[in-house]
Amino acid sequence: MAVTFPSLKPTNRTVSQGTYAVKMFKFITGLPAARRYGTSPHSATLDLEYSNITDANASLLTAAFDQAYGTFDSLTLPNALWDDIEEPLRSQLKGTFIWRFAQAPTVNQSAVPGYKSVSIQLEGQRDG
Repeated sequence: MAVTFPSLKPTNRTVSQGTYAVKMFKFITGLPAARRYGTSPHSATLDLEYSNITDANASLLTAAFDQAYGTFDSLTLPNALWDDIEEPLRSQLKGTFIWRFAQAPTVNQSAVPGYKSVSIQLEGQRDG
């Protein structure tokens, strides 16, 4: 069952569109060769940074991790995460991958009481 990720716009976002399944090898003559498996990428990553957000919003992010049982359940990502990503990458990331937490969120206490910074890494895998 997919867990709805909080609709908070990140302060910073880093996207890796994934990689293609390619196996490099050498023929017996020593010449290189490559074999491609499939026509679509896999293993995309989405690193999200939420800087100086309220404790309540930080709790929403960590609660989503708990609701997804960590890295187990998939996530339904809000449109706010895809803002400012240009086409066709946006369509590829939204439509090709099933997203999950890659690890537990990292929460850092801010110098200002009542605020935190949260780092989240999501991993996208192909369906099937």
